Amino acid sequence: MSYVFNFDFLPHPAGDLSCYNYMKKNPGTLCCLLVDSGYSFTHIVPYIKGKKLKQGIRRIDVGGKMLTNHLKEIISYRYSEIRFNS
Repeated sequence: MSYVFNFDFLPHPAGDLSCYNYMKKNPGTLCCLLVDSGYSFTHIVPYIKGKKLKQGIRRIDVGGKMLTNHLKEIISYRYSEIRFNS
């Protein structure tokens, strides 16, 4: 048994859709900067006239988990009686 699928629509990454939505709501805007922060990484993607500026794309190794741990550390110094379980 085999399945054949025809795709007329190619899925776009969420960042492309966010930029499209922003440009549609702000028609005079020529550029936008997308900052996408995940669990382990953060991606910074510049868009000019709705297209990615490939040489400007950056990925940094700072994500939600690292920021959460840093916040826990800051809070634990200020409020020493707070205990965290993670």
